[in-house]
Amino acid sequence: MKGIFSKRSLAIYLLFVLMIVAFTPAVMAKGNDVPGTYPTRPGVILVTPDKFGGVLPLGHAAIIRTSTTVVESTSKGVIMGANNWNHVKDNCYAVTVKTTTPLQDEQASVWCENQRYKPYNYNFFNTSTRSRFYCSQLIWAAFKDKYGIDLNTSAFGNAIHPLELVTTPKTEIIFSK
Repeated sequence: MKGIFSKRSLAIYLLFVLMIVAFTPAVMAKGNDVPGTYPTRPGVILVTPDKFGGVLPLGHAAIIRTSTTVVESTSKGVIMGANNWNHVKDNCYAVTVKTTTPLQDEQASVWCENQRYKPYNYNFFNTSTRSRFYCSQLIWAAFKDKYGIDLNTSAFGNAIHPLELVTTPKTEIIFSK
Protein backbone atom coordinates (compact mmCIF):
# COMPACT_ATOMS: atom_id res chain seq x y z
CA MET A 1 0.00 0.00 0.00
CA LYS A 2 1.41 3.36 -0.99
CA GLY A 3 0.56 6.54 0.85
CA ILE A 4 1.06 7.87 4.34
CA PHE A 5 0.93 4.44 5.99
CA SER A 6 3.42 1.61 5.59
CA LYS A 7 2.00 -1.91 5.89
CA ARG A 8 3.33 -2.10 9.45
CA SER A 9 1.89 1.30 10.42
CA LEU A 10 -1.47 0.37 8.92
CA ALA A 11 -1.48 -2.93 10.82
CA ILE A 12 -0.66 -1.14 14.08
CA TYR A 13 -3.37 1.45 13.40
CA LEU A 14 -6.00 -1.22 12.64
CA LEU A 15 -5.06 -3.15 15.77
CA PHE A 16 -5.43 0.04 17.80
CA VAL A 17 -8.88 0.71 16.28
CA LEU A 18 -10.03 -2.84 17.05
CA MET A 19 -8.89 -2.50 20.66
CA ILE A 20 -10.76 0.80 20.90
CA VAL A 21 -13.98 -0.75 19.62
CA ALA A 22 -13.76 -3.38 22.36
CA PHE A 23 -12.84 -0.86 25.07
CA THR A 24 -15.15 2.12 24.39
CA PRO A 25 -18.56 0.78 25.59
CA ALA A 26 -17.25 0.04 29.09
CA VAL A 27 -15.81 3.52 29.45
CA MET A 28 -18.85 5.30 28.09
CA ALA A 29 -20.98 3.78 30.85
CA LYS A 30 -18.74 5.32 33.51
CA GLY A 31 -19.31 8.76 34.97
CA ASN A 32 -22.49 9.78 33.17
CA ASP A 33 -24.08 11.11 36.36
CA VAL A 34 -21.18 13.23 37.56
CA PRO A 35 -22.51 16.69 38.42
CA GLY A 36 -20.48 19.80 37.80
CA THR A 37 -19.95 22.88 35.75
CA TYR A 38 -18.03 22.85 32.49
CA PRO A 39 -14.41 23.72 33.38
CA THR A 40 -12.32 26.65 32.23
CA ARG A 41 -9.31 26.12 34.52
CA PRO A 42 -5.97 25.67 32.73
CA GLY A 43 -4.68 22.12 32.96
CA VAL A 44 -8.02 20.34 33.11
CA ILE A 45 -8.03 17.41 30.68
CA LEU A 46 -10.95 17.07 28.25
CA VAL A 47 -11.84 13.71 26.72
CA THR A 48 -14.60 12.70 24.33
CA PRO A 49 -15.57 9.19 23.25
CA ASP A 50 -17.33 10.67 20.20
CA LYS A 51 -16.72 8.80 16.98
CA PHE A 52 -14.39 10.28 14.38
CA GLY A 53 -16.49 11.21 11.37
CA GLY A 54 -19.44 9.65 13.18
CA VAL A 55 -18.01 6.19 12.46
CA LEU A 56 -14.70 5.25 14.14
CA PRO A 57 -14.74 5.24 17.96
CA LEU A 58 -11.30 6.80 18.31
CA GLY A 59 -12.18 9.48 20.85
CA HIS A 60 -10.14 12.63 21.35
CA ALA A 61 -8.37 14.47 24.18
CA ALA A 62 -7.21 18.03 24.80
CA ILE A 63 -5.97 20.09 27.73
CA ILE A 64 -7.42 23.44 28.70
CA ARG A 65 -4.87 26.23 28.21
CA THR A 66 -7.08 29.27 28.94
CA SER A 67 -10.76 29.71 29.66
CA THR A 68 -11.38 29.91 25.91
CA THR A 69 -8.63 27.70 24.41
CA VAL A 70 -7.34 24.14 24.50
CA VAL A 71 -4.15 22.50 23.25
CA GLU A 72 -4.78 19.39 21.17
CA SER A 73 -3.15 17.25 18.53
CA THR A 74 -5.11 16.62 15.36
CA SER A 75 -4.11 15.39 11.93
CA LYS A 76 -2.69 18.92 11.49
CA GLY A 77 -0.37 18.37 14.47
CA VAL A 78 -0.33 20.16 17.82
CA ILE A 79 -2.62 23.17 17.62
CA MET A 80 -4.68 25.55 19.73
CA GLY A 81 -8.43 24.98 19.61
CA ALA A 82 -11.57 26.39 21.16
CA ASN A 83 -12.61 25.41 24.67
CA ASN A 84 -16.18 24.78 23.60
CA TRP A 85 -16.49 21.02 23.97
CA ASN A 86 -19.63 21.40 26.08
CA HIS A 87 -21.33 22.79 22.96
CA VAL A 88 -19.74 20.85 20.09
CA LYS A 89 -19.24 17.34 21.50
CA ASP A 90 -22.09 14.90 22.06
CA ASN A 91 -20.27 13.45 25.08
CA CYS A 92 -17.31 14.74 27.03
CA TYR A 93 -15.49 14.30 30.30
CA ALA A 94 -13.33 16.75 32.17
CA VAL A 95 -10.78 15.17 34.49
CA THR A 96 -8.08 16.42 36.78
CA VAL A 97 -5.00 14.60 38.04
CA LYS A 98 -5.56 13.74 41.70
CA THR A 99 -2.02 14.47 42.95
CA THR A 100 -1.29 17.78 41.21
CA THR A 101 -2.05 21.35 42.19
CA PRO A 102 -3.89 23.82 39.93
CA LEU A 103 -0.53 25.52 39.27
CA GLN A 104 1.04 22.21 38.22
CA ASP A 105 -1.94 21.52 35.95
CA GLU A 106 -1.50 24.93 34.34
CA GLN A 107 2.22 24.24 33.85
CA ALA A 108 1.30 20.96 32.13
CA SER A 109 -0.91 22.94 29.75
CA VAL A 110 2.00 25.33 29.07
CA TRP A 111 4.21 22.30 28.33
CA CYS A 112 1.62 21.13 25.81
CA GLU A 113 1.39 24.60 24.25
CA ASN A 114 5.18 24.59 23.84
CA GLN A 115 4.79 21.55 21.57
CA ARG A 116 2.74 23.56 19.04
CA TYR A 117 3.44 23.00 15.36
CA LYS A 118 4.89 19.52 15.93
CA PRO A 119 3.33 16.95 13.57
CA TYR A 120 0.82 14.23 14.38
CA ASN A 121 2.17 10.89 15.62
CA TYR A 122 0.50 8.10 13.64
CA ASN A 123 2.42 5.39 15.50
CA PHE A 124 0.21 5.05 18.57
CA PHE A 125 2.60 2.64 20.26
CA ASN A 126 5.60 4.99 20.05
CA THR A 127 4.89 7.13 23.09
CA SER A 128 8.56 7.84 23.80
CA THR A 129 8.95 10.30 20.92
CA ARG A 130 8.70 14.01 21.66
CA SER A 131 9.06 15.08 18.02
CA ARG A 132 5.41 14.33 17.18
CA PHE A 133 2.25 13.67 19.20
CA TYR A 134 -1.22 12.19 19.02
CA CYS A 135 -3.87 13.75 21.26
CA SER A 136 -3.72 11.60 24.40
CA GLN A 137 0.04 11.03 24.10
CA LEU A 138 0.55 14.82 24.26
CA ILE A 139 -1.29 15.11 27.58
CA TRP A 140 0.25 11.93 28.98
CA ALA A 141 3.74 13.21 28.10
CA ALA A 142 3.16 16.54 29.86
CA PHE A 143 2.34 14.91 33.19
CA LYS A 144 4.93 12.12 32.74
CA ASP A 145 7.80 14.45 31.81
CA LYS A 146 7.02 17.25 34.25
CA TYR A 147 5.89 15.30 37.31
CA GLY A 148 6.63 11.61 36.71
CA ILE A 149 2.90 10.83 36.72
CA ASP A 150 2.05 8.01 34.30
CA LEU A 151 -1.61 8.34 33.27
CA ASN A 152 -1.44 5.30 30.97
CA THR A 153 -3.20 2.07 31.91
CA SER A 154 -2.46 -1.45 30.71
CA ALA A 155 -5.54 -1.54 28.45
CA PHE A 156 -3.59 -0.92 25.22
CA GLY A 157 -0.02 -1.60 26.24
CA ASN A 158 2.16 1.41 25.37
CA ALA A 159 -0.57 3.08 23.32
CA ILE A 160 -2.63 5.64 25.21
CA HIS A 161 -6.30 5.76 24.24
CA PRO A 162 -7.97 9.08 25.15
CA LEU A 163 -10.47 7.33 27.43
CA GLU A 164 -7.61 5.90 29.49
CA LEU A 165 -7.14 9.46 30.79
CA VAL A 166 -10.63 9.04 32.27
CA THR A 167 -10.31 5.46 33.53
CA THR A 168 -6.89 5.70 35.15
CA PRO A 169 -7.14 5.75 38.95
CA LYS A 170 -4.83 8.78 38.88
CA THR A 171 -7.53 11.16 37.59
CA GLU A 172 -10.98 12.09 38.77
CA ILE A 173 -13.96 13.20 36.74
CA ILE A 174 -15.06 16.76 37.52
CA PHE A 175 -17.53 17.19 34.65
CA SER A 176 -19.44 14.82 32.42
CA LYS A 177 -21.90 15.35 29.60
